[in-house]
Amino acid sequence: MSTKKTDLTSLSQEELIKLVEEKELLIGQKDSELTAKNLKIGEQALELSAKNDELATYETLVSELKEDLASKENQVETIGGTPTVKVGKETYAIEIQAFTYEGEKYTAADIIKNEKLAAELVKIGSGVLRKIEK
Repeated sequence: MSTKKTDLTSLSQEELIKLVEEKELLIGQKDSELTAKNLKIGEQALELSAKNDELATYETLVSELKEDLASKENQVETIGGTPTVKVGKETYAIEIQAFTYEGEKYTAADIIKNEKLAAELVKIGSGVLRKIEK
């Protein structure tokens, strides 16, 4: 097939028919290529949609886990209404709900969330915590 410009008026009818057939063949090939590419795009769009659905599922799961974690962080174990904390294998009742230690103000929730603080209070024999005998 020639890409140079031709004066169509100088061509015979057979040459014109051949030229038209070549152009139709080229158009058919390009149409097939375009169809294949469109199919590929469709497949990729379906894959993307599936991945987006999967991502939404994981985002929902993460959100639920964050809510569950926040809920558990706000739960305080109690014995007879008194909040408790574990230090090592021992359980201690938190006898004072708010106190000052080394110039800082703390609450029972702070002790529950801060294992190091709870261990330090046990170590110094603070009256804030009372060991629960089993």
